[in-house]
Amino acid sequence: MSKPSCIIPTLDCGVNL
Repeated sequence: MSKPSCIIPTLDCGVNL
């Protein structure tokens, strides 16, 4: 898995926390 290029990891970024 690659790291998303986003400042804030959100659902829009592709990170489900």
